[in-house]
Amino acid sequence: MSLTFENFKNEYLGIKEKERMLIPIFKEHNRKIKELVGIEYASGTLERYETSLKHTKDFLLWKYNITDVNIEKIDHSFVTEYEFYLRK
Repeated sequence: MSLTFENFKNEYLGIKEKERMLIPIFKEHNRKIKELVGIEYASGTLERYETSLKHTKDFLLWKYNITDVNIEKIDHSFVTEYEFYLRK
């Protein structure tokens, strides 16, 4: 995160930005896909997204022993480790 006046002011005043976590974002995505099943997406597409969510949760537990991650912490290393996990 870059230093800005707004960031400095918020830190000084103890105002915390709401963290954007991966699992709720993923669940919201899947909820929207579910609403579009039969309109823009097939039910199999939703099933694959639900499977992807399960794999993501399992990966977080396997690799980091956590149930969720701030999306700002997702970096190249995270992505390559996740890819390895899915391939094994």
